Amino acid sequence: MRKNKKIVILTGIFLMTLSIVACGQVKEDEFTINQQESDIQTVESTDSEIKGDDTVTTEESSANQQENSTQTVESINPDTFPVGEYHDDMGSQLIISKVDDKNYTIEYGIYKLMYTENAVGSYDVNTGILSFSGTDISTESTLSADVTIQGNNLIVTLTNSEFPDCPTGTVFEFEPSQP
Repeated sequence: MRKNKKIVILTGIFLMTLSIVACGQVKEDEFTINQQESDIQTVESTDSEIKGDDTVTTEESSANQQENSTQTVESINPDTFPVGEYHDDMGSQLIISKVDDKNYTIEYGIYKLMYTENAVGSYDVNTGILSFSGTDISTESTLSADVTIQGNNLIVTLTNSEFPDCPTGTVFEFEPSQP
């Protein structure tokens, strides 16, 4: 009897963990791995551009990478939020359109869970946060989120969610869609 109870409890814990991971919960370890992969790609592209010049050191590559990151941040106008289409690696999408200086329209879909269109968003210049809320078109459940800029990517943090599989506090990372 005890053995069966232990198996049921462990199975429940395992399924809850899978549910959280499948929902897109970003963890520091995953961010670190993604950052390391990005660093490797940057170093490889720098090396291929030089075409065999062995005099480039790791320090110079790091300096070039830091300079590129600085240029990316400087190119973003702090008075407006970047508009366009974004996606994550699980199939979720985020489309941001500008209405006026502080107001935006958002289409937001979490892969196989929900989709909202014409969500109303407003951008706070002081905090750098685009906040929006909308209603799922099929279940009429509401969802609110804050969107922040991190490099070229956008970080979406759910601030209010009626979806048990993606509770309040769930974080998604979106990258720009390729044309």
